[in-house]
Amino acid sequence: MSDTSWPADLCLNLAKSNWEEWSFQLQIQTDRLGFTKWLKGMLPHLCTTKYPKAHDIWETNDCSLHTFIFGHISLSDFIAIKPLATSHLIFEELHLRYEKLGVHTQLLMIKKALDYHYDPEAPLCQGAEHILALHNKITKIGPVNFNQLKIIFLINAFGDRFNTMQLSILSAIDLPTFSANTILCCFDQEDLISRTHVAQGGHNSMALLATHWDKPPHICSN
Repeated sequence: MSDTSWPADLCLNLAKSNWEEWSFQLQIQTDRLGFTKWLKGMLPHLCTTKYPKAHDIWETNDCSLHTFIFGHISLSDFIAIKPLATSHLIFEELHLRYEKLGVHTQLLMIKKALDYHYDPEAPLCQGAEHILALHNKITKIGPVNFNQLKIIFLINAFGDRFNTMQLSILSAIDLPTFSANTILCCFDQEDLISRTHVAQGGHNSMALLATHWDKPPHICSN
């Protein structure tokens, strides 16, 4: 497969939540070049003993397609899908990773929507399109319940501060035991560190804690 018409800056990436655009472009490419049946798993993989020539053609084309896919995904995605045998299985696994995402990505996208502001130098409709696109991605993942909203509010209040703590909390979001209490427990730990630091004659500064941790705080789940 040739990728001369593939957008130069389009690489599948969880952080960009760009499955919709990426899969759309991939399906255009496979339709245009005749690889759709390999992508969708519609073409049987014939027996190498009975049909050696057809088997080799199938293998060559499938190899071409999955190599093309490998060239347009992130390293973490490549590691996850590399063991899979066919382009169809690879595409389906990527589909699951991106459209069946857990609470982590959903919360990040909701936070992104909450942080977005209209540009006074651009048309309002353009900004609205951006918000509606985020809303569409959020709703595709599934419903948001009130417990999830509590988590969103607690995380969104960080703003652009406490980066290390944010990363530590976000890294634990997909754990089965994660809840708003996990975040509150983490806050208790950091407040205790701050009070202990002051009691020992240190500076009373949560900002100092937020920027000078040697390692992320331990995430508890109660």
